[in-house]
Amino acid sequence: MGQIVEVHPSTGFFKIRLLSGDDAEIRAGGTTYYEVLSNLDGIARDRVDGPARNEGENDFEYDLRKYIQVNLISCVQGVHSITERVDARRVVLMHSNPGRYAWEDTHWWISQVNWHVPRPEALRYGDTEN
Repeated sequence: MGQIVEVHPSTGFFKIRLLSGDDAEIRAGGTTYYEVLSNLDGIARDRVDGPARNEGENDFEYDLRKYIQVNLISCVQGVHSITERVDARRVVLMHSNPGRYAWEDTHWWISQVNWHVPRPEALRYGDTEN
């Protein structure tokens, strides 16, 4: 997990500055999946503005340019290869906007509480489904 500090959409490489201060080289591929951190309610929170598509740009380059932006905080899951890079399988952004975290939004905690706390009628009638 760290802050994206460098992006090269044409090659699929980007760098993340880790909390330790080290930079990790990441390579995205055609099967890399991008998402924005979701709450327990499972509602998609992807509000990343899509840039205009460049002429001749394929889906891989477009997605990389859309989701991998300098200053976004992200968590990358993938395979650490022998060449000291990570082949990204999943990239989770902490928010759709640079410099923000989803849990700082007011609706985040309301959603969490609503998900965890049973509805009053469930307490009365024994219904445990949310």
